[in-house]
Amino acid sequence: MSETESTISEARLAANRENAQKSTIPTTPAGKATACLNSLKHGLTGKFLLFANPEEVVLYKAHVKSYETQFQPLGPEECSLVRSIADIRWRLNQIPGLEMTLLAMGRVQFVAQHPAYETRQAETSVELSVRRIHEKELRNLQL
Repeated sequence: MSETESTISEARLAANRENAQKSTIPTTPAGKATACLNSLKHGLTGKFLLFANPEEVVLYKAHVKSYETQFQPLGPEECSLVRSIADIRWRLNQIPGLEMTLLAMGRVQFVAQHPAYETRQAETSVELSVRRIHEKELRNLQL
């Protein structure tokens, strides 16, 4: 063994192997299906669109149909492009609602923690505080 190599105890080696098992990609179909949603936060990016309820699926299908009617794609490539345009517009349309929900939830949480701000006069202070607390999320939605 050279001077640059270090020895590792059997206990440490076993712990490293155990930790490695926790961070490896699952190989079962169920594990892969779960893992593909790990980075999901808001549903605006990624491969999949997520719907809160069946009614939203109906609205989405009507939305896509309106784009297909407007652009009348021919062939699989044009169909794919029109679907992409419709998906992007669908996601962009979600942003104002997500932003308002984030701010509303933030207001409720902030006032619960700071009851003195419950008055109407403190509304601007609450708004500013909530925007500061959720600055990163709001910035991401604006991007």
